[in-house]
Amino acid sequence: MSKYYWYKACPRCGFSGGGRLTIFEDLTNHCLYLHCDECEWGWRDPQKADDLSAAFLTLTESFEAHLADWHDIERYSWEKYALNFYEE
Repeated sequence: MSKYYWYKACPRCGFSGGGRLTIFEDLTNHCLYLHCDECEWGWRDPQKADDLSAAFLTLTESFEAHLADWHDIERYSWEKYALNFYEE
């Protein structure tokens, strides 16, 4: 079972029935980013997560990524953005 840490609802999808901005680690560029589990858009800066012009479509980018665990979140000092979690 994996633990998915997420920040908030995706601003592209909307708050009703939309996706969650889950925290992933970009292994190629050595950073964390927010990834919508519904529309596949991402944000590299959580402070700009409401700015649609700061988003990128993760499917068109070329990088390796994986679900960030708590160790990754602490290493990049993103604890304040891991406000929620769910397990699958």
